[in-house]
Amino acid sequence: MIQEYLLHTGNLQTRIEEGHFTVKDPYHGEIDFYWKGRYIWGALNLDEPTIRSKYLKLFEDSLQKRE
Repeated sequence: MIQEYLLHTGNLQTRIEEGHFTVKDPYHGEIDFYWKGRYIWGALNLDEPTIRSKYLKLFEDSLQKRE
């Protein structure tokens, strides 16, 4: 799924592994998202990178509490 999204948005990478991604989406601008195990989460329509980072960290912390 991630490979298809990256291809569709022109951000195809040679190695796609779990972790953090920052991509330029032609419809939504810069997007940050993470892939960890069976989860993918991200933030879009947030122009401030610091706020995006905080939201991503909150999601990650919440997922770790569930495991």
